[in-house]
Amino acid sequence: RLDESVSDGSASYDHKIITVEHVLPQHPKTGSVWEEWFPDTEERAQWTHRIANLVLLSRSKNAQAGNYDFERKKNEYFSKRGTSSFALTTQVLGDTEWTPEILERRQGTLLSKFFETWRLDTRPLTSAEQMEDLLS
Repeated sequence: RLDESVSDGSASYDHKIITVEHVLPQHPKTGSVWEEWFPDTEERAQWTHRIANLVLLSRSKNAQAGNYDFERKKNEYFSKRGTSSFALTTQVLGDTEWTPEILERRQGTLLSKFFETWRLDTRPLTSAEQMEDLLS
């Protein structure tokens, strides 16, 4: 529903073949760029399952995506001829890195969209942390 709310309405959602992909892998390879961008294992674990790190993929692409580095994932799995039918996935294609700072910004943007779309709260919030406090 979040993807649909940020899309132009042209995506098709066949729930039998759509899966959720972790951009930052759940189990990054030793020596990968993920360890460089997230040297603190606790911080890496904190971001792994948050909405900022999740995108939609078809089941077949997700099975292949694995724990590859960011550029390989972007080039081979998140795009098909330079685009994706999913808005959340397409947003990732514009980033050259996938760092904690980028995830924090994305988390705030996506949480704001949740609040706006589903009118969860009308109080102004100034940070992603405040929004997350309301969700917990």
